[in-house]
Amino acid sequence: MRSTPRDFNEPFKVADHNWCHVESVEYFIWIKGEKDKAIDMRNGKPEDRAHGTLMPVVRMDEVSKILNRGMAEMRDLFLDFQKKLDPRSEANHSTLQDFVIPPFPVDWNVVALGILTAVDLTAHRRYVVWHSRRFRRAKRSCDSSYEPSESEQCLGDPCRSPT
Repeated sequence: MRSTPRDFNEPFKVADHNWCHVESVEYFIWIKGEKDKAIDMRNGKPEDRAHGTLMPVVRMDEVSKILNRGMAEMRDLFLDFQKKLDPRSEANHSTLQDFVIPPFPVDWNVVALGILTAVDLTAHRRYVVWHSRRFRRAKRSCDSSYEPSESEQCLGDPCRSPT
């Protein structure tokens, strides 16, 4: 008895009850910057942080840029690690050094759909917990209109006639 929302304009309903209505999703992302300093989210350099919205409108270009920059910085850290691993090595690191990191492959519209799925799964899990606490040790009445779902195991159910 739940309705899976198809977009963010409609609430998620369980038994005609508005359980959840996600109105917005925002992302804030930072690059740490200097090696031994903590991230300063308020006073850091503007080029080291980004803000994006996943909904109601997808505006994630700045977040994608920071993610891409972070990947390039990870490549540089890995290159430094390789050079420090054996400083006397005559290995040619130019291939790694010249490697162009492809754009970070994020389809933000698919991510937004994932949030709808998370709402659905969270509602179901909360219902299962509520139901198990509410009806623990409760004797179930023999309601002839009851139809179990495919996932329910009704073996030995005294309310059901054997088929």
